[in-house]
Amino acid sequence: MPRPRASTGPEPRRPDPGGGTTRPPPRFAVPRLHILVGDDLIASPRFEDRLRPLAEACGAELAVQLRARATPARRIYEAARQLAQAGTGAWTLVNDRLDIALSVPADGVHLREDSMPVADARALAARQVAPGRERPFLVGRSIHAVEQASRPSAELADYLVFGSVWATRSHPGRAPAGPAALASTAARAPAPVLAVGGVDPRRAAAARSLGAWGVVAHSGIWRAANPAGAAIRYLEALGGPPRPDRDPPPARLATPSGNGATQRGEAEE
Repeated sequence: MPRPRASTGPEPRRPDPGGGTTRPPPRFAVPRLHILVGDDLIASPRFEDRLRPLAEACGAELAVQLRARATPARRIYEAARQLAQAGTGAWTLVNDRLDIALSVPADGVHLREDSMPVADARALAARQVAPGRERPFLVGRSIHAVEQASRPSAELADYLVFGSVWATRSHPGRAPAGPAALASTAARAPAPVLAVGGVDPRRAAAARSLGAWGVVAHSGIWRAANPAGAAIRYLEALGGPPRPDRDPPPARLATPSGNGATQRGEAEE
Protein backbone atom coordinates (compact mmCIF):
# COMPACT_ATOMS: atom_id res chain seq x y z
CA MET A 1 0.00 0.00 0.00
CA PRO A 2 1.41 3.47 -0.84
CA ARG A 3 2.52 5.60 2.08
CA PRO A 4 0.09 8.34 3.22
CA ARG A 5 0.57 11.57 1.32
CA ALA A 6 1.41 14.74 3.19
CA SER A 7 -1.39 17.18 3.79
CA THR A 8 -1.40 20.57 2.15
CA GLY A 9 -4.30 21.80 4.26
CA PRO A 10 -8.07 21.62 3.82
CA GLU A 11 -9.48 21.82 0.33
CA PRO A 12 -12.63 23.68 -0.68
CA ARG A 13 -15.73 21.63 -1.33
CA ARG A 14 -16.08 20.54 -4.92
CA PRO A 15 -19.25 20.44 -7.03
CA ASP A 16 -20.92 17.05 -7.00
CA PRO A 17 -22.15 15.58 -10.32
CA GLY A 18 -25.57 15.30 -8.73
CA GLY A 19 -25.71 19.01 -8.09
CA GLY A 20 -24.65 19.14 -4.43
CA THR A 21 -21.23 19.36 -2.87
CA THR A 22 -18.78 16.71 -1.80
CA ARG A 23 -16.35 16.78 1.09
CA PRO A 24 -12.71 16.74 -0.04
CA PRO A 25 -10.95 13.41 0.51
CA PRO A 26 -9.48 13.01 3.99
CA ARG A 27 -5.73 13.38 4.28
CA PHE A 28 -4.95 9.70 4.89
CA ALA A 29 -6.61 6.47 3.88
CA VAL A 30 -9.97 5.91 5.55
CA PRO A 31 -11.59 2.88 3.90
CA ARG A 32 -14.97 3.61 2.35
CA LEU A 33 -16.46 0.24 3.32
CA HIS A 34 -16.54 -0.95 6.91
CA ILE A 35 -17.98 -4.37 7.76
CA LEU A 36 -19.21 -5.28 11.23
CA VAL A 37 -18.22 -8.66 12.66
CA GLY A 38 -20.05 -9.68 15.82
CA ASP A 39 -19.71 -12.22 18.59
CA ASP A 40 -20.98 -15.25 16.68
CA LEU A 41 -18.41 -14.96 13.93
CA ILE A 42 -15.54 -13.84 16.17
CA ALA A 43 -16.04 -16.97 18.28
CA SER A 44 -16.46 -19.27 15.27
CA PRO A 45 -13.69 -21.74 14.39
CA ARG A 46 -14.35 -20.68 10.78
CA PHE A 47 -13.59 -17.04 11.52
CA GLU A 48 -10.54 -16.82 9.25
CA ASP A 49 -12.20 -18.87 6.49
CA ARG A 50 -15.16 -16.48 6.45
CA LEU A 51 -13.13 -13.26 6.57
CA ARG A 52 -10.20 -13.99 4.27
CA PRO A 53 -12.16 -14.02 0.95
CA LEU A 54 -13.68 -10.64 1.84
CA ALA A 55 -10.36 -9.14 2.85
CA GLU A 56 -8.57 -10.47 -0.23
CA ALA A 57 -11.31 -9.20 -2.55
CA CYS A 58 -11.36 -5.67 -1.13
CA GLY A 59 -7.88 -5.09 0.23
CA ALA A 60 -7.17 -1.62 1.61
CA GLU A 61 -10.64 -0.34 0.66
CA LEU A 62 -12.12 -2.48 3.44
CA ALA A 63 -12.06 -2.05 7.21
CA VAL A 64 -13.24 -4.94 9.37
CA GLN A 65 -14.71 -3.80 12.69
CA LEU A 66 -14.66 -6.46 15.40
CA ARG A 67 -17.73 -5.56 17.45
CA ALA A 68 -17.78 -8.00 20.37
CA ARG A 69 -20.21 -7.56 23.23
CA ALA A 70 -19.89 -10.94 24.96
CA THR A 71 -16.70 -12.52 23.60
CA PRO A 72 -13.78 -12.93 26.05
CA ALA A 73 -10.91 -10.50 25.55
CA ARG A 74 -8.47 -13.27 24.67
CA ARG A 75 -10.57 -14.42 21.72
CA ILE A 76 -11.03 -10.85 20.46
CA TYR A 77 -7.24 -10.45 20.64
CA GLU A 78 -6.66 -13.71 18.73
CA ALA A 79 -9.19 -12.79 16.03
CA ALA A 80 -7.73 -9.32 15.62
CA ARG A 81 -4.22 -10.76 15.28
CA GLN A 82 -5.41 -13.22 12.65
CA LEU A 83 -6.85 -10.37 10.61
CA ALA A 84 -3.98 -7.99 11.14
CA GLN A 85 -1.36 -10.57 10.16
CA ALA A 86 -3.24 -12.03 7.19
CA GLY A 87 -1.46 -9.79 4.70
CA THR A 88 -4.58 -8.93 2.70
CA GLY A 89 -4.30 -5.15 3.06
CA ALA A 90 -7.69 -4.86 4.76
CA TRP A 91 -7.80 -2.66 7.88
CA THR A 92 -8.42 -4.26 11.28
CA LEU A 93 -10.39 -2.15 13.77
CA VAL A 94 -11.37 -3.26 17.27
CA ASN A 95 -14.57 -1.77 18.64
CA ASP A 96 -14.23 -0.08 22.01
CA ARG A 97 -11.28 -2.17 23.24
CA LEU A 98 -8.36 0.21 22.85
CA ASP A 99 -6.18 -2.08 24.97
CA ILE A 100 -6.62 -4.95 22.52
CA ALA A 101 -6.24 -2.74 19.46
CA LEU A 102 -2.90 -1.42 20.74
CA SER A 103 -1.67 -4.83 21.86
CA VAL A 104 -2.25 -6.57 18.51
CA PRO A 105 -1.39 -3.95 17.09
CA ALA A 106 -4.48 -3.36 14.98
CA ASP A 107 -5.07 -0.49 12.55
CA GLY A 108 -7.32 1.41 14.92
CA VAL A 109 -10.14 1.47 17.41
CA HIS A 110 -13.79 2.37 16.93
CA LEU A 111 -15.43 4.02 19.95
CA ARG A 112 -19.10 3.86 20.80
CA GLU A 113 -21.00 7.04 21.52
CA ASP A 114 -20.80 6.33 25.26
CA SER A 115 -17.17 5.18 25.24
CA MET A 116 -14.00 6.90 26.45
CA PRO A 117 -13.19 10.37 25.08
CA VAL A 118 -11.56 10.46 21.66
CA ALA A 119 -8.81 12.75 23.02
CA ASP A 120 -7.83 10.19 25.65
CA ALA A 121 -7.82 7.33 23.15
CA ARG A 122 -5.65 9.36 20.79
CA ALA A 123 -3.22 10.33 23.56
CA LEU A 124 -2.80 6.69 24.65
CA ALA A 125 -2.31 5.59 21.06
CA ALA A 126 0.30 8.30 20.48
CA ARG A 127 2.36 6.94 23.38
CA GLN A 128 2.17 3.29 22.33
CA VAL A 129 1.98 3.17 18.53
CA ALA A 130 5.38 2.62 16.96
CA PRO A 131 6.70 5.74 15.19
CA GLY A 132 7.14 5.51 11.44
CA ARG A 133 4.48 2.85 10.89
CA GLU A 134 3.10 2.86 7.39
CA ARG A 135 -0.52 3.33 8.44
CA PRO A 136 -1.87 5.79 10.97
CA PHE A 137 -3.74 4.39 13.96
CA LEU A 138 -7.37 5.30 13.32
CA VAL A 139 -9.71 6.46 16.08
CA GLY A 140 -13.35 6.48 15.00
CA ARG A 141 -16.50 7.46 16.88
CA SER A 142 -20.19 6.59 16.58
CA ILE A 143 -22.69 9.45 16.72
CA HIS A 144 -26.47 9.40 16.51
CA ALA A 145 -27.49 13.05 16.24
CA VAL A 146 -26.59 15.80 13.78
CA GLU A 147 -25.44 18.19 16.49
CA GLN A 148 -22.85 15.70 17.71
CA ALA A 149 -20.90 16.28 14.50
CA SER A 150 -20.04 19.79 15.73
CA ARG A 151 -18.74 18.82 19.17
CA PRO A 152 -15.01 19.11 19.91
CA SER A 153 -14.62 15.32 20.15
CA ALA A 154 -15.72 15.00 16.53
CA GLU A 155 -12.77 17.12 15.41
CA LEU A 156 -10.35 14.68 17.02
CA ALA A 157 -11.88 11.60 15.38
CA ASP A 158 -10.45 10.27 12.13
CA TYR A 159 -13.96 9.32 11.00
CA LEU A 160 -17.52 9.37 12.33
CA VAL A 161 -20.18 6.68 11.96
CA PHE A 162 -23.67 8.21 11.82
CA GLY A 163 -26.97 6.37 12.06
CA SER A 164 -29.15 4.55 11.93
CA VAL A 165 -29.90 6.38 8.69
CA TRP A 166 -32.55 3.95 7.46
CA ALA A 167 -34.83 1.60 9.39
CA THR A 168 -33.14 -1.53 10.69
CA ARG A 169 -34.66 -4.64 12.23
CA SER A 170 -31.93 -4.84 14.86
CA HIS A 171 -33.37 -1.63 16.41
CA PRO A 172 -37.12 -1.96 15.83
CA GLY A 173 -38.01 0.69 18.39
CA ARG A 174 -35.63 3.36 17.09
CA ALA A 175 -36.82 5.81 14.46
CA PRO A 176 -34.23 6.20 11.69
CA ALA A 177 -32.43 9.53 11.42
CA GLY A 178 -33.17 9.72 7.71
CA PRO A 179 -31.23 10.85 4.62
CA ALA A 180 -31.66 14.57 5.37
CA ALA A 181 -29.95 14.12 8.75
CA LEU A 182 -27.10 12.27 7.07
CA ALA A 183 -26.62 15.14 4.62
CA SER A 184 -26.60 17.67 7.46
CA THR A 185 -24.13 15.61 9.46
CA ALA A 186 -21.77 15.18 6.49
CA ALA A 187 -21.94 18.91 5.77
CA ARG A 188 -20.94 20.02 9.26
CA ALA A 189 -18.63 17.19 10.35
CA PRO A 190 -14.88 17.91 10.47
CA ALA A 191 -14.07 14.26 9.66
CA PRO A 192 -15.28 11.74 7.05
CA VAL A 193 -18.77 10.40 7.82
CA LEU A 194 -19.81 6.78 7.29
CA ALA A 195 -23.52 5.96 7.10
CA VAL A 196 -24.86 2.98 9.04
CA GLY A 197 -28.27 1.40 9.43
CA GLY A 198 -30.25 -0.38 6.73
CA VAL A 199 -27.53 0.24 4.12
CA ASP A 200 -27.66 -1.94 1.01
CA PRO A 201 -25.63 -1.16 -2.14
CA ARG A 202 -28.37 1.07 -3.57
CA ARG A 203 -28.50 3.09 -0.36
CA ALA A 204 -24.70 3.15 -0.25
CA ALA A 205 -24.77 5.08 -3.52
CA ALA A 206 -27.43 7.38 -2.08
CA ALA A 207 -25.30 7.96 1.02
CA ARG A 208 -22.37 9.02 -1.15
CA SER A 209 -24.57 11.47 -3.03
CA LEU A 210 -25.60 12.96 0.33
CA GLY A 211 -21.99 13.65 1.28
CA ALA A 212 -21.02 10.50 3.20
CA TRP A 213 -17.48 9.26 2.67
CA GLY A 214 -18.58 5.63 2.93
CA VAL A 215 -20.81 3.14 4.73
CA VAL A 216 -20.85 0.48 7.42
CA ALA A 217 -22.46 -2.82 6.37
CA HIS A 218 -23.58 -5.82 8.34
CA SER A 219 -26.45 -8.03 7.22
CA GLY A 220 -26.03 -6.88 3.61
CA ILE A 221 -22.75 -8.79 3.70
CA TRP A 222 -23.41 -11.74 6.00
CA ARG A 223 -26.86 -12.63 4.65
CA ALA A 224 -25.53 -12.72 1.10
CA ALA A 225 -24.83 -16.07 -0.55
CA ASN A 226 -21.43 -14.68 -1.57
CA PRO A 227 -20.22 -12.16 1.04
CA ALA A 228 -17.11 -11.24 -0.97
CA GLY A 229 -19.25 -10.54 -4.04
CA ALA A 230 -21.62 -8.47 -1.92
CA ALA A 231 -18.68 -6.42 -0.64
CA ILE A 232 -17.59 -5.72 -4.22
CA ARG A 233 -21.10 -4.47 -5.03
CA TYR A 234 -20.91 -2.07 -2.09
CA LEU A 235 -17.56 -0.76 -3.30
CA GLU A 236 -18.90 -0.32 -6.82
CA ALA A 237 -21.77 1.72 -5.38
CA LEU A 238 -19.29 3.80 -3.38
CA GLY A 239 -17.20 4.70 -6.39
CA GLY A 240 -15.69 1.63 -7.97
CA PRO A 241 -14.42 -1.87 -7.23
CA PRO A 242 -10.98 -2.39 -5.68
CA ARG A 243 -8.21 -2.24 -8.27
CA PRO A 244 -4.51 -2.87 -7.56
CA ASP A 245 -3.53 0.13 -9.69
CA ARG A 246 -5.66 2.63 -7.75
CA ASP A 247 -4.15 4.66 -4.91
CA PRO A 248 -6.22 4.74 -1.71
CA PRO A 249 -7.80 8.10 -0.89
CA PRO A 250 -5.46 10.18 1.26
CA ALA A 251 -6.71 10.66 5.21
CA ARG A 252 -6.15 13.11 8.19
CA LEU A 253 -2.94 12.44 10.08
CA ALA A 254 -3.69 11.40 13.62
CA THR A 255 -2.23 13.86 16.07
CA PRO A 256 -2.13 13.32 19.84
CA SER A 257 -4.38 15.51 21.93
CA GLY A 258 -3.86 16.36 25.72
CA ASN A 259 -22.70 -9.57 15.73
CA GLY A 260 -20.85 -10.93 12.68
CA ALA A 261 -22.71 -14.06 11.57
CA THR A 262 -26.04 -12.28 11.79
CA GLN A 263 -29.37 -13.94 12.27
CA ARG A 264 -31.84 -13.76 9.42
CA GLY A 265 -33.64 -10.45 9.39
CA GLU A 266 -30.99 -8.57 11.41
CA ALA A 267 -29.72 -5.36 9.86
CA GLU A 268 -26.80 -3.03 10.37
CA GLU A 269 -26.14 -1.72 13.88
